[in-house]
Amino acid sequence: NIEEIFMNLEALNIGYLPMEDAFDYKKEKKSVIWDEDEKQYLFQTFHSSRILDGNGYSIIYQSGSKTNKFTYNNPRSYLKLFPEIDELKSFVEILNYIETQFKIKF
Repeated sequence: NIEEIFMNLEALNIGYLPMEDAFDYKKEKKSVIWDEDEKQYLFQTFHSSRILDGNGYSIIYQSGSKTNKFTYNNPRSYLKLFPEIDELKSFVEILNYIETQFKIKF
């Protein structure tokens, strides 16, 4: 039943997921260091990993007057590296649900 599928997608919060760049900061580690040249404290940012190939998804979701658009690159790969990021967990759950319901593999 397509109505049930879309209701379940709404229950998985597809209408509220942000663009990936809204939580990119969660993929970084920051520390404060003293810079002898600048004579001041600075942030040092470490990017744990950048995944440059794989699967990207652009989603446009509409339910009535509510619309949501977002793009995620390599969500399953990033979720393995950052299992604490809720947005990635939610999106991978949505992908898994769609694959199950429509019997497709992304």
